[in-house]
Amino acid sequence: MKKLAFSILPALLLALVSCMNMSSGSEGGSVRVVLPSSSRALYSSGHGDVDSFTVRLLLGEKIIKEETINTETDETGGVIVFDELEPATYTVEVEGWMSSKDVLLYFGTEEAKVTAGQDSDCQVNLKKKDCQIYNISVDARELKTACEADGNIYIFMDEDSSVSTNQATPENNCQLTNITSGTKIIRGNGGKVQQSTDDNKTLTTEGGQIKLFNVTGSSTILEINNLTFTASSIVGTTSALDGALICVDDGATVILKQCYINGMSMSNQGISLIYVKSGGTLLVENCTFYNNTSTNKGNVSFSECIRIENGAQVEVVSCNFDSNGDGNLMSNAAAIENSGSCHITNTTFKGNTANRGSAIMNNDNGILEIEDSTFDSNTCTSNGGYYARRGGAIFIQGGSVKITDSTFTGNKAGGYNPGSEGTENGEFQKLGGGAISIKSYYDSNTKETKPSSLTLQNTKFYNNSVTSTSTDDANGYGGAVLIEQSDANLFLKDASGATMEIDSYISNYMNGNTTAKNNAGANIYCNGGTINGTVYTKAWE
Repeated sequence: MKKLAFSILPALLLALVSCMNMSSGSEGGSVRVVLPSSSRALYSSGHGDVDSFTVRLLLGEKIIKEETINTETDETGGVIVFDELEPATYTVEVEGWMSSKDVLLYFGTEEAKVTAGQDSDCQVNLKKKDCQIYNISVDARELKTACEADGNIYIFMDEDSSVSTNQATPENNCQLTNITSGTKIIRGNGGKVQQSTDDNKTLTTEGGQIKLFNVTGSSTILEINNLTFTASSIVGTTSALDGALICVDDGATVILKQCYINGMSMSNQGISLIYVKSGGTLLVENCTFYNNTSTNKGNVSFSECIRIENGAQVEVVSCNFDSNGDGNLMSNAAAIENSGSCHITNTTFKGNTANRGSAIMNNDNGILEIEDSTFDSNTCTSNGGYYARRGGAIFIQGGSVKITDSTFTGNKAGGYNPGSEGTENGEFQKLGGGAISIKSYYDSNTKETKPSSLTLQNTKFYNNSVTSTSTDDANGYGGAVLIEQSDANLFLKDASGATMEIDSYISNYMNGNTTAKNNAGANIYCNGGTINGTVYTKAWE
């Protein structure tokens, strides 16, 4: 393992000559910045690790001008001039970068007063940032050492890096890394973290939970870029991941960008690949979750991909959730199960399967906002498992959900009960909801029923369906949307946010939705809940 350590002491590097005004023939003023690569700099060493400088001129918080100089190709002599400036007091920011690895090494600011007709040179003290750099190849112990080091860490891998997870053992509490402080940034560059290629070292525990990255602490940040998490094709079917890839706890923040999470399997009860606990924050951007499943056949499974506790915050941007889940298991929502606060933008959910809410399930007091997203061919129609088949794409039982500018196409719900799930108030509600099913939340501990709400704004439903042909009066309702019971509330709005009448919304936003039996609401069925504040028990075909 190659380690480059930068001192955490505040090494001050003088970048410019002292502040002074010099006469100029123009009416406007200017600020002249001389960088370390220039012969005018007061130092000539101690900055060889910097290959570019970024200089910004700010007025208040507004960036007025910005320039970047590459120390290897620059032909200006390392001099930046910001001219034609109105008289004012400006702030000059200078950053020194190891741009080849996108690492900020030095930073400094200084005020520069501009007077009409004068040029101003200004001195900036550059303070070395507190950071260390590690290069990781194949040894998980190197990754563990880097992640658990004090301070702020940059960890670099490359496309040939392949770190095995067999270092997460019961002896270290089934954790590959335990990150409790600082900012850790992993640049994967196409590298992999994969299940062990040795069947004798597969990830199994006696009912425990493995956490490849256990991230805790209110000031702790883990950022992972361009890294693949995958099961090794060599392992075969004997390998299983009995725990979360990432557990976010105790106020920590995790950021995933351009990651690919593929073919992972969870064989233990209550396990998700990413588990965000109360107080934790997660940002997932430009990531793909593909073909991740549960193998647990005896107990209820939470979402295979992301589980969000009450009090946690999650943002999902421009991601793909494709072919996750197993509808034959006792499973909820293959992509996301939310009891906290979750905001989803420009994301596609396709081909996911579960017992209910094949893509997303919203629970209890969960707040869910979805914008500009697509739900395509998600299904809960299998005969296996425990729960009643409802909500082909989304199942809502409690909380508040708002969906804007999105599309639901070809999603399917069975709309029946296999006979295993118990009932909450003595009898079942109506079952179905080819795209979405919504019901209230019943707290079995307090015996309290909590209402649910769903707002649909400028959101389209095409060719969604409920497949049950059962003669049971509870089965097979709501080809696009089902409101299962009272205390479940639907609001319909146009693109501007204005309330729309039910028939008008259906005419503009719904087409080709079906139920297998007649008079069951090919588009919408409301079973005693409300639509736009009015109680209905009615089908809209």
